[in-house]
Amino acid sequence: MIPTSSAFVELFRNFITSDDGLTFLLRTLEDLPMAVILYDISGGDPELVYLNQAARPVGLDVPAVVTGRLAKEVFPKSGPDQERWVREAAAEGQAIHVSEYETGDHRIWEADIYPISGSGHPSYVLVMGIDVTAAVNARRMAEAEREEQAEALRATAASMSSLEKVKSDFLNLASHELRGPLAVLRGYLAMLSDGSLGELPPRVRSVLPALNAKASQMALLITQMLEAARLEDSQLQLKLEPAEMRRLVRQAVDTMGQLTAPGQSILMEGSGKEILLVADAGRVETIIVNLLDNALKYSPGGGGVRVHVAADKQAARVRVQDRGIGIAEEDIPKLFQRFGRLVTAENSHIPGTGLGLYLSREIARMHGGDITVKSVVGEGSEFSLTLPLAGPSA
Repeated sequence: MIPTSSAFVELFRNFITSDDGLTFLLRTLEDLPMAVILYDISGGDPELVYLNQAARPVGLDVPAVVTGRLAKEVFPKSGPDQERWVREAAAEGQAIHVSEYETGDHRIWEADIYPISGSGHPSYVLVMGIDVTAAVNARRMAEAEREEQAEALRATAASMSSLEKVKSDFLNLASHELRGPLAVLRGYLAMLSDGSLGELPPRVRSVLPALNAKASQMALLITQMLEAARLEDSQLQLKLEPAEMRRLVRQAVDTMGQLTAPGQSILMEGSGKEILLVADAGRVETIIVNLLDNALKYSPGGGGVRVHVAADKQAARVRVQDRGIGIAEEDIPKLFQRFGRLVTAENSHIPGTGLGLYLSREIARMHGGDITVKSVVGEGSEFSLTLPLAGPSA
């Protein structure tokens, strides 16, 4: 609605009692941004008495006060049908609100029309309107722009989805293709180590631990790739069965003990009491291996990695602590993103794919647990795995 109050209409009613008063009032409205038009309807046909600057059609030069001209003589045929508006308001004897399009240049008008009468004086109809074309056009442009942005976002989302599928397909293919050759390699390394292929020269035997360690590292990487691909395709299924947490941690420590560099060690702590779970034992062991691998890699200066195993009434907890380079607080949320490696000047030389922590937390959550981290730059990090204990029925 046009912001016209009843007091404003009453002001007109009072001023039409004298020509001088009416002329003064109308001239004060000359520069208003809204259109103000006054019609005399005492003779039947609406005769134009006044229209301010905002109400004048483009190119029309009229004085501030005009008399005796009909609306259809002043306004173009393509414009709003003001004569119809005025007759309707006069016939109803009450204010009406109209909204109308011009057919010529598609302008849009909204107006309030007020019938005004004074005792012993001509009857009038006051039209107050605004051209809302600019606002409507701006809204349409904004809607069109939002639609363009939405379309661009949809295209980006489709492209990202396609890229994610390519990544998953690559992980799946690469891990499957690498498992076979690696299995053969590890088989021959095992036969070399146990003497099945005969006695080895001392110099060859001395490099076998390093070869076995690197083969184990490759096996871990391939497992991460395959599990990540299965997770993305919703094909990773847990094989739940009774398991004992301390045994799983001990197996992981033994596996990763082969990969410690000179000056590094892994120390397992905690009571000897059994900690029973219902879990996918192989995947829980992989989680612990990933945490140990992460602790060893990011402790390039050596030092001990401590693994503390404990339980309360509801959950088992494994804390893996190192005294490595640490992680900045603002970077911690990025740790568990897929391919979310944090590359800095201190760790740019350390190999990794960014899959281990991502995979570990997802598998922990599939078990109903989680992985959290605390870290201080330059002092080290602590990763904590929490898993629910087995219930009485287990």
